[in-house]
Amino acid sequence: MDSLRSSSLRFVPPNVVTCIGMTAGLISIRESIAGAFVSAAWFIMLSVLLDKLDGTVARLLKASSRFGMELDSLSDLITFGLAPGVLVLAIMTGAGEAAPLATGGPLQTLTYVGCFFYVIASALRLAKFNVLTEDYGKKFFFGLPTTAAGALICSYFLTISKYQLPLVFTQVMPLILLVFGFMMVSRLPLPKLGVREAAWI
Repeated sequence: MDSLRSSSLRFVPPNVVTCIGMTAGLISIRESIAGAFVSAAWFIMLSVLLDKLDGTVARLLKASSRFGMELDSLSDLITFGLAPGVLVLAIMTGAGEAAPLATGGPLQTLTYVGCFFYVIASALRLAKFNVLTEDYGKKFFFGLPTTAAGALICSYFLTISKYQLPLVFTQVMPLILLVFGFMMVSRLPLPKLGVREAAWI
């Protein structure tokens, strides 16, 4: 471990974990397109664990870098921005063999607006985090983190699927994406775990 910490190779393991998480996000998109929605949601949940793991590995190996941060942001955009957006869009418009829930009218409009805005807001959120992290990133997040948003969306859908909740619970998912999108681009300060005091601005 000590020899790895002193070698330039120490930057490889956390970036490999990040790429594995990105791969899980891409598989989730493929599963959504195929209509395997539960599987798609679980791949995103797996990426949540991998997203935490890459940071842990980087700290253990003292391998934090600007490259790693940028790669992590790109991975987050795919896994917690694009993949949940594709999942909800596929659920609502009937990818695979699923019956479409939004076949026209206001619900279909809300579906496209909510899903597209969620992905765009994820990109804006990640770009803002990269710009502000040097000044504030050690203490708290600005806006809802993309990882948390993706995890909450998938947890919500998996709960609906497991307990066979009424259809209305599924139909409000585009609205939830719209709300989460606004929360991600907001200036809502959320303290990071392990930080006892944070400046709220």
